[in-house]
Amino acid sequence: MVTGMKGMTSKQFLVRAFGFFLVAILVHMLLIRHKLLTLTTWETHRLGPSKGQLAYGAATYHNLTFDTNTTDPLPVQWEPPMNASSLCFEWAQNTDDWWTHHPTFQIQSENDTHFCFVHRKANQARFFQTLYEIQFHSDCSKVFTKKMWSDGWGADLRNLLDGLVHARMAKRPFQVDQTPWHYAAKQDVSRPVCPAMGIGCYFLPISSCPQNPSIVSQRADYFHGVPAYFTSRYYYEYLTRPQQWLRKRIYDYSKTLPLTLPCITMHVRRGDSVLGGPGTSHRTYHSIHEYVAPIRNDPKNILLLTDDEDAIAEAQRLYPSYHWMYFRRPRYHGSEGGWEQHLPSDDPAFEVVALLSEFRLAKQCGMLVHSASNFGQLLHAEMKNVDSRIRRINLG
Repeated sequence: MVTGMKGMTSKQFLVRAFGFFLVAILVHMLLIRHKLLTLTTWETHRLGPSKGQLAYGAATYHNLTFDTNTTDPLPVQWEPPMNASSLCFEWAQNTDDWWTHHPTFQIQSENDTHFCFVHRKANQARFFQTLYEIQFHSDCSKVFTKKMWSDGWGADLRNLLDGLVHARMAKRPFQVDQTPWHYAAKQDVSRPVCPAMGIGCYFLPISSCPQNPSIVSQRADYFHGVPAYFTSRYYYEYLTRPQQWLRKRIYDYSKTLPLTLPCITMHVRRGDSVLGGPGTSHRTYHSIHEYVAPIRNDPKNILLLTDDEDAIAEAQRLYPSYHWMYFRRPRYHGSEGGWEQHLPSDDPAFEVVALLSEFRLAKQCGMLVHSASNFGQLLHAEMKNVDSRIRRINLG
C-alpha cells in the first residue's frame, strides 16, 4: 500500500483533495449567488461573457469588489491608488457617473475599441479635488448662479469659467441657470440635444446643486477680470469634461480628416464679422492674403478652421500650392447666417462635435494664425498646453 502525506493512503489523499475541490466550487457559487466578486490584482479581468474587458495594467489593488450581475462595469467599492498606471474601458461601458465623482483622473488615450484614464499629477489632483468638494459637497443654499449667454463658444465658456473662479475663491458652489443654450438647441428650442438644453447635454455635471434662476443677468457681469482659462487652465478642464457619447463622436469624426504634419492652424473668423457697423461686431474683416502673408516661409500644410465657406474657396483660389485641410461640413457663405448664428447644419450636436474635433486636430500643429476672437484665444491656450513653444500670429 502506497502511503504519503503524513501516513495517508493514496485513496485517502484523493478523497481529501476531492473534498477541497468541492469546497472551492461551493465557495465560488456562493460568491456568484451574492453577485460579488473580489479581485486583488488589476491585470485583465472580465466580468462575464458579455461584459467585455474591464481594465488592464500592471498595478496591484486591494478589495476591488464588482457587481457581476449588472451591465455597469464600475466597482461597487473602489479607490484607485495614486500610482496607478492606467485604467481602460470599452466604449460600450459608460463611465460618466464615475468620472463625475473622480475628477482627479483625466483621459490618457483613446482608440477604436477602448479609452484609458490616468491619474493626474499631485498638484493638479489637489486642484480638481478641492473644486469638486466645493461644487458637490458644500452648502447649496449658498449656490451662486450665472446666466448662460448664448453668445459665441469662447465667450459663453469664459462667462462660466468666471463663475468657477468665484466658486473656488469664495468657497461657495457655482451653477449655470436653466436658460437654453443655443449650442444645445436651436433658438426656437427645437432640435434639443437633451431635455435640459444646456451645457450639461455635452459635459459632465459641474455641481450637485439645483439650477436656480440666475442672480447675474447682464453680459458684462464679471467677478474676475482675467478670463479664468488664463488664470488656470484647470478650470476649463473641469468645466468641459466631455460625456462619453461626445468623446466617441469626436474621436470618430476627427478621423475623417487625416492631417499632414508639420502643419499650421489657421482660424478665419468671418460670419457676423462680415456685417460690421455699430451694434454688430467690432472685429476686423481679414482677407485670406492677410492670414497667409506672415507665414509664406513656413510649412504649407494648413488646417483651416472657418465658419465661412467662401473663405475656403478664396484660399484654394489664391494659394493653390498650399495643402488646405478642412472638414467638409455645412457652413454659411459670408454673413448669410446673421448675427451669432452658429448652426449652419441645423444640428446643434453635430456643430459641437465638429467644433471640438477641430480643437482636437489643431493641437497637433505647431503654429496658430488667427484674428480677434474668444475662440482664437481659447484655441491658442489649448495648443500651448500641448507645446509651450507654439508660435502665434494674432491679426487683431
